Amino acid sequence: MKRILGITLSIAIIAGSIYMPASAEETISLNSYGETIKEVYISRYPKYDEEITDIVDQLIVSDVIYECFEIDGESSLRIIEDAILDAVTPTVSELFYLRDGGDARSYAYNPSNNLFYAPYTVPVLRQMTSYFCGPAATAQALVGNGGLSIEDYSTTMQYWIADALGTTSGGTEIVSIRDYLNQEMGYNNSSNRYAVKAFTQHSYDKALYYIRNSLYYDACPIFRMADTSYFNYYNGTSQTHYITISEYITSASIVKFVDPNYDVSYRGYHEITFDDLETAIYEMSYYENLDSFFVVRTSDYNTDAYDYIY
Repeated sequence: MKRILGITLSIAIIAGSIYMPASAEETISLNSYGETIKEVYISRYPKYDEEITDIVDQLIVSDVIYECFEIDGESSLRIIEDAILDAVTPTVSELFYLRDGGDARSYAYNPSNNLFYAPYTVPVLRQMTSYFCGPAATAQALVGNGGLSIEDYSTTMQYWIADALGTTSGGTEIVSIRDYLNQEMGYNNSSNRYAVKAFTQHSYDKALYYIRNSLYYDACPIFRMADTSYFNYYNGTSQTHYITISEYITSASIVKFVDPNYDVSYRGYHEITFDDLETAIYEMSYYENLDSFFVVRTSDYNTDAYDYIY
């Protein structure tokens, strides 16, 4: 069932921006925003009109985007814009440069085998309920990033994180994970901070860039698996689930998942080949209209192309 959220706003395209003043009178739905995004981006990238239309049409009916729109309308629209930009631009532009006046990340990057990894060991932290995968994956990332000592972690803390994230029996909103990690890691004022990225069949080959770069910035990515059955270690079991990513190993063409699953059959460390990850992202999008969402630390996100003013 398609859900539409109405917000009282008016819309105008002024000097290349989508401008929405707060004193508006016209009710604009999420779908209407999608049509405006298509209009603006197709005018800018006309040779990608089919891809842009497909991306917007697919994301605009995503539960993740809809729920994000309820929490933070601006962010939901920027996720869509970023998905378009990742599809129509050839590379992710941000790697490599040094961190905030420091030296190279010798402890988080091994140039001998192009290994990118979390600055601290990412532990497997069993989710405390069947719907606490978001808080558990977030806690794993905090420990891996150095924002939380494993000695200070307790199962009670997972409940605190769940409360901060607004986790319910329906799960955890991905933008809440983004905001919590930025706050706890002190990234809100950094040029490199956690952002939500959506990947479709038109940008499936970009996800690995963002995983690698996030680890280079000392920040574990979190992956929202829309359907776990696309990964062999789930043996066909289908769930929507959050996991943490702790390593990117170029020489072996693998990433390492740290899965906090409630079920011991799936919980633990799992090596996923680059090909398997890209294939899963592509096939979930192409065959089932399921988008893959990641929380990654990045400087490569849309901040000034278009302004949504509420």
